[in-house]
Amino acid sequence: MDQSLKTRPGRRLGFGARVTLALLASTTAAFALSWLLLSSAAETAATNAAAGRAATIARLLAAENRVALADGQHLSITIRSALAEPGVREALVVDGLGRVLAPAERRDERLSAFPHLGNIHTLQGLVTVVAQDVIEAADVVDAGSRRVGAVWLSMDRAATPDAAGAARLSLLGALLGSLAVGLIAALLVRRMIVRSLEAFAADVDLAIGGRQEALRADHGLPALGRLAESVDYLIERRRPAAEDAPPLASTPVATAGGDGRLLLDAGFVVLDANDAAAGILQSSVHGLIGRHVLEAIHDHGFVLGIIDLLGELSRVEGTRRIIATGTGRRYEVAAQNTRDRGTVQVIMRPSGG
Repeated sequence: MDQSLKTRPGRRLGFGARVTLALLASTTAAFALSWLLLSSAAETAATNAAAGRAATIARLLAAENRVALADGQHLSITIRSALAEPGVREALVVDGLGRVLAPAERRDERLSAFPHLGNIHTLQGLVTVVAQDVIEAADVVDAGSRRVGAVWLSMDRAATPDAAGAARLSLLGALLGSLAVGLIAALLVRRMIVRSLEAFAADVDLAIGGRQEALRADHGLPALGRLAESVDYLIERRRPAAEDAPPLASTPVATAGGDGRLLLDAGFVVLDANDAAAGILQSSVHGLIGRHVLEAIHDHGFVLGIIDLLGELSRVEGTRRIIATGTGRRYEVAAQNTRDRGTVQVIMRPSGG
């Protein structure tokens, strides 16, 4: 194998290097795609978690001020607990008329709507919305059946950067581990492929070069020998159907010269066929032999009739029936077991009825 698989003139990379690059490229592409998909999923999960956290803080803020709002104790209204939470940018508490009660610097300011949540007076229960880089949450404060106020807050989408960063680091570590395993597998596959091809190419080069020392019985050509053994095995598997099957003329069912005839094995695979059968089935002899009747015969109703007929052979020695094709032509179809290795002969002749 002087230059069969190694670098040839005019080529910078040999066959092995190209196989390695192809495997590495496919592994890297799979890693990049996985990273994009999982990063997107992680981002969505982080946003949902932040929205849930904002809703929880809004509900707690409403519960904290419910008694003071119900009793009109405006000086007792507080938002310190909400502002103390990481990521919370701003918080408001308003009374039932939309007048701001907290924070103190905006007290008595009147609002008709929250920035992204709409009209304060039509707000129904706990509501959250994701708007660009912030998440807003609002909750209604009721005292029995009476609406006494509402709370609102805005929060960064990346409300828990440390947790999000840790999740991304864990994800990156898992993907890098998968990439390392994929690269190792790619290198092993490359080694097996290239070694086998190099051994085969070496044997071919020796055989073509006529080097007698390589052709001696004590040296041999192992790669070519394995290929020859594989080909011989396939030929031997095919030979019983192609060579050893009894000819139709020797089967015990006598038919007229224009009858279509099929010879099937025990699994209903076509071993032999004549031109009349190929014409009836709108195929060719070559297209019938070696295929199961369900694959060889494309007329669905006709082949099911033949299968039913063959099924009766387990109970009756020799059977026949009239079967119509999809085009309306009717044939008398007979089936009978032969004397040779459990094969079955099917005869088809036009029906005059």
